[in-house]
Amino acid sequence: MIKKIRSQDLEVGMFVTDFNSPWLQHPFLTNRKTLRSPRDIQIVLDQAIDEVYIDTARGRDSSKAYHPEEADQVLRQRLKEELAEVAEPATGSPTRQEEEIPFEEELRKAREVYEEARASVQKAFADVRLGKVPDGEQARQSVTKMIESAFRNRDALLSLSRIKSFDDYTLHHCLNVGVLAIHLGAHLGILHEELLRLGIGAILHDLGKVRLPPELVKKKGALHPREFELMKTHAAHGADLMLRCPTIPDECSLVALNHHERYDGSGYPRGLAGLAAGKFGLIAAIADVYDAMTTERAYRRGVTPGHALKRAYEWAGSLLHPIYVRKFIQCLGIYPVGSAVRLDTGETGVVVRQNRDQLLRPWVRVMKNSDGRPLPYPVDRDLRETGEAGDKPCARSIERVLDPRDVGVDPEQALALRSNVAGSERLRVVLG
Repeated sequence: MIKKIRSQDLEVGMFVTDFNSPWLQHPFLTNRKTLRSPRDIQIVLDQAIDEVYIDTARGRDSSKAYHPEEADQVLRQRLKEELAEVAEPATGSPTRQEEEIPFEEELRKAREVYEEARASVQKAFADVRLGKVPDGEQARQSVTKMIESAFRNRDALLSLSRIKSFDDYTLHHCLNVGVLAIHLGAHLGILHEELLRLGIGAILHDLGKVRLPPELVKKKGALHPREFELMKTHAAHGADLMLRCPTIPDECSLVALNHHERYDGSGYPRGLAGLAAGKFGLIAAIADVYDAMTTERAYRRGVTPGHALKRAYEWAGSLLHPIYVRKFIQCLGIYPVGSAVRLDTGETGVVVRQNRDQLLRPWVRVMKNSDGRPLPYPVDRDLRETGEAGDKPCARSIERVLDPRDVGVDPEQALALRSNVAGSERLRVVLG
């Protein structure tokens, strides 16, 4: 059985199945290990890891360990209470969501923006490999369009950050960190010009990996200690490459330099603590770890968006900036776009956009009926809709978050489909 336990309560003989470390920043060769000596436990404590997951079927159990679902329920309730307090008002002056253009209309434009940004990042990496200076102006134009899209509709571009490429992780990771950082920055009230610099730095934050051996960057497994030390140099390399480009503002380099710093000072390359990493670095750290956690890798299974947010919430105040983490959760919602969920009606679907006045009741694209059979056409449901019989406030509510792999639902495919609210229009793919 998988259980969670505080690091200070670890005992020799326990089998750690997950070190609960956002960047796998520990000296063990894998993320699973039997603790064979007090030194192993001390290494965990020295890494400032508060809690880990153990497998009691493969190692020692403890009365101090508890089932992760117990902690998740408590954590989810705390998140719900916080989000209920910060949701935008449903009455009074129009909310920004009411002023935004429709999700599916913006999604077409957002796809073009995302593809243009992908080409821009790809060219920047190619230029550096050829010894050229990256084109900062092209990056600026791409990020400008990303910001404009984010303000036209807050969910369309975010939904594309669910795009993951197994073969080209670094490229899509840079793009997705850029999308997430822009949205968090906008949610924090950062003005356009500063938001632009944050976005440029974010989509190029891993540029320094070009200076590392390709076999190291593409290694399909955990890094050895020496390899990890070399990998850590990519942050400084990225900052240096940006500073050498006259068309990239100097502030952008701070994203590359500080995106692996931690709020408690346990990060790299300089071990900065508190606010010393700067606003850009603190924002990029959250976007970077969230996208990394939700991405499937050859050596590590990605977690669901909701699970990634819960972990970020756990790390608030230790590894990550506490206020920025809360703002990030408000920005994405407790059920982020792309989350697979089961409704209390038994239906299965994917969250496609938020209701800013009721963050716990987003729009869900229902893909399977209560019997688990796929619908011929997906149906979008606004979870704010009231129940027809009047026996409950809303017709549908989210019962639980699912791992899409366990229920045969592909969030990326679901987000690419056009729904049929009335149930009569033929399903078709949004072609952009």
